[in-house]
Amino acid sequence: MEIDGGHHLLGLNPTDDALRSNEVALGSSRVLRIPLLGLRLEADRFMAQVARGLGLPVLASA
Repeated sequence: MEIDGGHHLLGLNPTDDALRSNEVALGSSRVLRIPLLGLRLEADRFMAQVARGLGLPVLASA
C-alpha cells in the first residue's frame, strides 16, 4: 500500500510514480495506491480494498 501525499503531483513525481507502478504491475507484486485526501475522505472504502488485497474478510460499514 502506498499513501500518496500532495508531493506526488509535483514536478516529475507523476512520471516517476507511473514508471514505478508499471514495473510493479509487470511483476508479481500488487500495490494499492491511496491518495492522502482519499484516505481522509473515504478511509473505510480504501481500507476495505486493503483488506481484500490481504485476503481478509471485509466488514460491512455501518
